[in-house]
Amino acid sequence: MLKKIRLFVDMDGTLVQYQGREVGIDIFAPHYFENVPPEINLLNFIKDLIHHETEVEIYILSAIFDKKPSITDEKKIWLNTWLPELPEQAWYFPPESISKVEYMHRVFPDWNQALNILIDDMDYNLSAWQTYDNHIALESVGWDKWLAPADLGFVQLDSSKSKEDLKKTFHNLIRKYKMK
Repeated sequence: MLKKIRLFVDMDGTLVQYQGREVGIDIFAPHYFENVPPEINLLNFIKDLIHHETEVEIYILSAIFDKKPSITDEKKIWLNTWLPELPEQAWYFPPESISKVEYMHRVFPDWNQALNILIDDMDYNLSAWQTYDNHIALESVGWDKWLAPADLGFVQLDSSKSKEDLKKTFHNLIRKYKMK
């Protein structure tokens, strides 16, 4: 039986709205990240988990770009502004050259003794994540529905839904996993 539930949340295009080339914005411009709005329903869902779901450990897991190392500082400013209730010790910023799941295996010695859930918008992160036992990959959709994501077998978490709907989806998923 798994003793912990850990939820890892990506930032770019998941917790934070993606505003890249499609709308003529350079994501590598100085201070870009500090001014990008959150996916408000997902942000409120995460805040609700932090305040009311003590059995779920919440972490930020957001890659840093090799082309823009200063992005880490920008992401920290964003988190301090929008999610101050999550302590900095819960923020992880792996380099983009290593998979998120590989990085987290190095960070947590008890990695395989927990249910590890990732909310992300990138297929390669989700695919790598769900190849391990006790791992669930949730594909963040909502802002990018027009991209028509391929059906790669990920459970989709629609960030345009209400906080209550997101919470229901999350709890149903955990319940279903525990029944396995």
